[in-house]
Amino acid sequence: MPLWLFALVIFGGLLLFGIAYDVLTKRKRSSEEIQTSIKNASPSEQVYKETFLDNTNERIPPH
Repeated sequence: MPLWLFALVIFGGLLLFGIAYDVLTKRKRSSEEIQTSIKNASPSEQVYKETFLDNTNERIPPH
């Protein structure tokens, strides 16, 4: 296995790990922001956001 191929595999693995971490972090952060914004919402917005949170919790399994 040539050295450049080894370096390419390592770099690609780190890049994929970074992308996956970024996506999961953004998904978690967006659900936390919605939970805090529910307190300051009108009743209709509150129902919409709570429904969104329920759907998100069903799609993402807990740790």
